[in-house]
Amino acid sequence: MNLNLVGDEDREIVQQILVREAIYESPLMLPDSMSVSQAGLSMTNAHCRSALVVNPELQLLGIVTLEDINRAIATWENADAQLVDICTTDLLYAYTDEPLSEALSRMGARGYISYQLSIEISQNKF
Repeated sequence: MNLNLVGDEDREIVQQILVREAIYESPLMLPDSMSVSQAGLSMTNAHCRSALVVNPELQLLGIVTLEDINRAIATWENADAQLVDICTTDLLYAYTDEPLSEALSRMGARGYISYQLSIEISQNKF
């Protein structure tokens, strides 16, 4: 999900929405062993700006964005790398029953500039 929060009205709406109402329930999942170039093609064909990186047991390992792919290809050093080599593994977790504004606030506290909320959603808080 990509949010552009411009005005106070937008922020007010986000405070009223729960995470479960804003998530995409069928995210693109790519294998950790997939090449960076193949992942870029897969994401472009699926019209996705981000994807979950999973191992063969479908456990979440990280998140990769088209920006990550472009950066890896631009350096040529990582053009043949696998997704596990370039994905973000420091993940932010949100809960389906929490307000979206709280999840976004935590993202801001961690220094995430864009509000691209491609995170694993857990039904239960620990």
